[in-house]
Amino acid sequence: MNDVVEQIARMDQAQREVFVHDFVAKWPELANNIKEAIQIEIFEQREQKEKEELEAYSKKYSEFDDEPLVLTKDMEVK
Repeated sequence: MNDVVEQIARMDQAQREVFVHDFVAKWPELANNIKEAIQIEIFEQREQKEKEELEAYSKKYSEFDDEPLVLTKDMEVK
């Protein structure tokens, strides 16, 4: 699977545009499913990164207390 990902990553912009056009033309439903899966994965990775950053800030700026700041439900990334 990594070979496919690396092949796409090594394409120049023109090659990538041809790939996308052909992929959508031949397999529109699959292309849409992959697009949605990529969007979900990007969101989840951003959410995880933001959560880790908030936890790091909490630990860094909790100098006045032995316990780190608590991330409340209202503060969660949505």
